[in-house]
Amino acid sequence: MCYLRGLETEEIQWDELKNALKPVFKRIKGFYIVGAEPFLYKDLYQMIYDLKSMGIKAGIQSNGTIHRFEILDVVDRFDTSIDGPEEIHDRIRGDGSYKKTMTMIEKAIEKGKMGIVSITVMEENIFFVEETIFKLIDSGVKRMDISPVVRWNRPGELIPLMPIGSYSQEFIQDFLGLVNRLKDIPGVTFSPDWLSVMPERFFNAEKVEDFYCGHFNALRIQPDGSVVHCQHIRKVFGNVLKEDVLRLWYVQMRSFREELLKRNLYRFCRRCCRSEWL
Repeated sequence: MCYLRGLETEEIQWDELKNALKPVFKRIKGFYIVGAEPFLYKDLYQMIYDLKSMGIKAGIQSNGTIHRFEILDVVDRFDTSIDGPEEIHDRIRGDGSYKKTMTMIEKAIEKGKMGIVSITVMEENIFFVEETIFKLIDSGVKRMDISPVVRWNRPGELIPLMPIGSYSQEFIQDFLGLVNRLKDIPGVTFSPDWLSVMPERFFNAEKVEDFYCGHFNALRIQPDGSVVHCQHIRKVFGNVLKEDVLRLWYVQMRSFREELLKRNLYRFCRRCCRSEWL
């Protein structure tokens, strides 16, 4: 479920963004394009081509319903998501979505570009996750990632797009059962990855001191060029079109993040969906 869903903003052009990011291109190894359905972006092919020409690996996450197969020729990795078997997926995503996404998965496998298929577990599909996993394995998918749904508030309420709500005891128990049954299947992972070893602590929002956020130092740029902390805390630090990108990244963002963790101002950062082993 995309955290940019419903966000209305002007879209930066690739030439503008490329010029603004010149100082960082020699400092990064990868560029991941996600949110607001990247396949709708008219300059997507040129963007990936330019990144590859600079030696930067390019990955993309799409819902797979828009068939721009030429993108698979230049991208290093294609990620997508499936919510269940056809009937369940289409009920959540819209009629015909399942077949379109599976077609993209098949093409990505054929071209050797298939990355991760994500499954977001919610009340609507929790009893169909195992069936979906084995269907994907039979289709040739090598990597599948499972995570519980995170509900969002809307901008202007509390911290914009802060995860809200709680899980029912029934959902928690059903999810714990999924973890136990699927955690040893090759290619199946959970986000956060420590869900497979201490899932109760996730649902209790406990601190997990032996883990860190593997994407905590990433530079996240929204479609309008504004720089945000992450998908959970969309604090805006500035815009790469108007300010020095290195100062935004290494000074403003770093000091904010250090203060955030030092004072434990936002406990979700202790159990983020991108946590990794130390």
